Amino acid sequence: MAIFERKETLPTQYDAQNDKTILYYNADFNENIYNDEVFVELMNMYALEFINGDSAYKLQVEDLETYGGDLAVFFYDFFTTVRNGDHEKYNSYFDSRAFKNREKASQFTMQQIYEISIKELDITPEFEDEYAWVSDASIEPIYVDVRYKIRKNNGTFRLGVESDTVKPQMYIIYKTNNSFKIIDILEYAPVYS
Repeated sequence: MAIFERKETLPTQYDAQNDKTILYYNADFNENIYNDEVFVELMNMYALEFINGDSAYKLQVEDLETYGGDLAVFFYDFFTTVRNGDHEKYNSYFDSRAFKNREKASQFTMQQIYEISIKELDITPEFEDEYAWVSDASIEPIYVDVRYKIRKNNGTFRLGVESDTVKPQMYIIYKTNNSFKIIDILEYAPVYS
């Protein structure tokens, strides 16, 4: 018997853009990520990095509203929902019209998300007709560069990204009376590094 014999086959996905295979961890819907000391240490380094212009602030939970405002609080709450594996609450963060372009999330495991970074972008991208309802509804979209890492990514929440790596996304959101709603989440080439 070989010393490094694998007893089970782990899920994989081929990444054609980078010509490599992504190996995912096995999904365990009973795992409590908060029992993993390494993850808890990573998560507690800071709650969220808020980038404003050329300044970056690594904020603790108690500083989110003061230094990051409503946007930082929204994303912290959003990613706490993802960490907790609550797909129903996750879906509630989206405008109902967003599901014309995307499927509602089905069940996913708790996610070991850490090193969350957000930056509001000063851009106005041109989109196709699938977002026509945004301008029709007099919604002023906000574009946010969002980056994070997933320790032991099992692919139940996000495919196409290896464990402990960053793959930037653009969140298109808008402000409501007391929070934000997500219009869409797009993979994109970052405009800052």
